[in-house]
Amino acid sequence: LLNLPRKDVVSFECKMSPEEMQLHRKLVEESQAEFSDIMNGEMSHLHQYAHLLLLLLRIRQSCSDRRLIIPANTCVLCPKHEPTVIQPGDKYELLGCDRHVVCMQCKFPSDRHCYICHDAAVSSTRTDALMEQIQEMRRKDPTNAALVFSQWTSYLTLVETQLKKLNIPFLRLDGTGSSRKRQAIVNQFQDERGPPVLLCSYAMGLGVTLTRANQTVVMSTRGDERFDNVTMLDIRLSRAFRF
Repeated sequence: LLNLPRKDVVSFECKMSPEEMQLHRKLVEESQAEFSDIMNGEMSHLHQYAHLLLLLLRIRQSCSDRRLIIPANTCVLCPKHEPTVIQPGDKYELLGCDRHVVCMQCKFPSDRHCYICHDAAVSSTRTDALMEQIQEMRRKDPTNAALVFSQWTSYLTLVETQLKKLNIPFLRLDGTGSSRKRQAIVNQFQDERGPPVLLCSYAMGLGVTLTRANQTVVMSTRGDERFDNVTMLDIRLSRAFRF
């Protein structure tokens, strides 16, 4: 019922780096082999479907950022090609990200810094493309504001790291916290003096009005059309980008 401006959708295809492509192809090959084992095994249909969806999820995450598929129970300080997998009963220490750990053979950092989640020097082709788009948006007009969508809150955390590195102010709305806290974030973003970037998950909540944004970036792999169905949002957009 609103008189919204025309929405222009621009799709970007990001070419993976050789390292990213090597990891992605290896993951696909391992998943294909595991798929054959699952279909030839005695696993129930319900467990088969759940496991296959997990394999697809890992492949999709490798397209966004390889850091997403590093197991949470793997020591992040061990040699890259021989990481120590924490087994039940092993002693380890949890890093500040509350996801990755350090085994007792490695020196635990005093600041609990996670070298996977919070290392701004480590990024991905897709995330770098996002940063370029945001910087270009701000160069054209400092009053522009953007929404950045991802279905994975863990990926939003990685984007946060890159935004901090570039000194770009941002807010985050991912469905956590009380409704009052979420509304305070919305009000802060809606203010023209507020941060120009709002990181959003699909579970941000109902009844959210974000009329300040004139651009949005959907960080989704090919085939993810959820954004077209986010009907609870009232977003005045002049441009929309897919990565």
